[in-house]
Amino acid sequence: MGGRAAIASLFRLRQELYGLPADSELLTARLVKEVAHELGHTFGLTHCPDWRCAMHASNTVEEVDLKGATYCRACAAEIRNGSESN
Repeated sequence: MGGRAAIASLFRLRQELYGLPADSELLTARLVKEVAHELGHTFGLTHCPDWRCAMHASNTVEEVDLKGATYCRACAAEIRNGSESN
């Protein structure tokens, strides 16, 4: 957390892993959410209890599908407040 790098993997996000046909649009949507999540960690954010927030923990691909690709108000405020103090 708070580092200068983040890693996001496509592996568990691919439909083919679950025996389903490939879906490039769904894969892209999932990747955007995971990248936002990992970047949030580089901004110092922890996991968020708001299931709609990109910072909500996703232990399954179904949880990735449920959450949003943006930060909730509280997480966005933390990012703003952190960048203002630097």
